[in-house]
Amino acid sequence: MPNVTRSPNLVFGDLERSCNAHCNCSGVDYNPLCGTDNLTYYSPCIAGCAEVRRYEKTKLYTQCTCVNGPTLHMTAESNDTVYDYMGKRDPCDADCGLVFVYAGAIFIALFFTFLLVVPALTAMLRSLEEDIKSTGIGVNYVLMRIFGTIPGPIVFGHLIDRSCILWQTTCSGGTGACAIYENGEMGVNLFRVMIVVKSAAIMFFFCASLSTKAEASRKSILKPSVMRTHSCTIRHSMDTVEPVSGGTALDGEAGDHGGTKDRGDSPDDLANGDRVDDGDHGDDRDDKLLNEDDNRN
Repeated sequence: MPNVTRSPNLVFGDLERSCNAHCNCSGVDYNPLCGTDNLTYYSPCIAGCAEVRRYEKTKLYTQCTCVNGPTLHMTAESNDTVYDYMGKRDPCDADCGLVFVYAGAIFIALFFTFLLVVPALTAMLRSLEEDIKSTGIGVNYVLMRIFGTIPGPIVFGHLIDRSCILWQTTCSGGTGACAIYENGEMGVNLFRVMIVVKSAAIMFFFCASLSTKAEASRKSILKPSVMRTHSCTIRHSMDTVEPVSGGTALDGEAGDHGGTKDRGDSPDDLANGDRVDDGDHGDDRDDKLLNEDDNRN
């Protein structure tokens, strides 16, 4: 049977009193009892109970010298037997008058936690460049495992253990399970951690929003300047090109000296045109020679 040791960070009152000094309760196991004074006792021995009776699935204790409560009566339904008792096995029921408020608050917290999964993913994707979105998703899940699911159970388990006020010990002397928790301290510890984690998440989202807005503003400033530079370059190129209109001397030269190339003629046409031009020049030379012969005659 396991024994119980007191937590070193909590000062317990002396369990052995004059009302149970005759019971020799040194080293007794933890076996909680609820007295009729609505107090939970460490064990029936500590409560000073001298007699126990079994009633259905529980035990009833009588003649408890340390219980400052009345002796109550319970009637068995099977044989109408009346049982007197000053304590029952197991701890006293806690007053949970705000249990529905707590359940509603937990539901709302979980609802909004899962509701923000898709918006958080969308915000992450919008803060990344197009070519690294898939890489960003992978890095995000790796960081979630490293800083969330792996150390999370260890941190919360440590906080839960810190709120233990009564530890059991095994027969070999090792530390067993926690017998009693201080619910108020446990709630405060978990609340503090959640506040820190949620505040960090809000801060990172805020920084990502500022960074994304700054990048969008920078791109909106650079884009008009790039467009103006491009339009100026096009205008300068158009100004340096001489317009070619029909009926000008340039058009005539183009017609005499390979203008067919500007009209998109094929290489064969160009070659034929060159040969035609060479033939025309040859006829001119023949005419000049004939004129010179006539003059000499």
